[in-house]
This record gives sequence, C-alpha cells and structure tokens, in this order.
Amino acid sequence: MLPDSLLHDITKTVTWALCEDLGVNTYDELSSSSDITAELIPSENQAVANIISRDECVICGVAWVNEVFKQLDNIYNTNTCLLYTSDAADE
Repeated sequence: MLPDSLLHDITKTVTWALCEDLGVNTYDELSSSSDITAELIPSENQAVANIISRDECVICGVAWVNEVFKQLDNIYNTNTCLLYTSDAADE
C-alpha cells in the first residue's frame, strides 16, 4: 500500500493534469468541459487491452492511471475499468 502522502500527491497531480489537458482552472470546471479528441469516438464503443511480457518487467504508474479513471468516473458518471496487474507466478 502506498503512503497517504503519496496518495494525496497522486490525486493532486492527476487533477492538475486533467485540468491542464481540458483547459480549465479547477476540478469543478471539469464536468462542464469536453475533450474534442474523445468526442470522435462513439460513446457506446468499448476497448480492452492486455499487456503481455515474455520477461519479467516493472509496470510503473498504475496508481496514477487508476486515479485518472476514478476522477473521470466521478465527473462524468461513467463506469470504466481500472488497470490491474498480476504476477503469473501468483496465479
């Protein structure tokens, strides 16, 4: 588990990045903004991705990716998938 101080920083940096990306100044403005690129994809489309590695690897940034989806879900009332990792040796 990540320390609380890092979790707080992740939340803040993701909020900042989303605001910067969508051209707004505050988290509250995000719900009224739109991403022109995202509007090119029909809302009913879904995507699935798998990352497969033949060798051991380190996947960095999972907590940040999950925070992005968490914040977007809260803003736009969507149900997205989080990024999960597993170690095949543990299965």
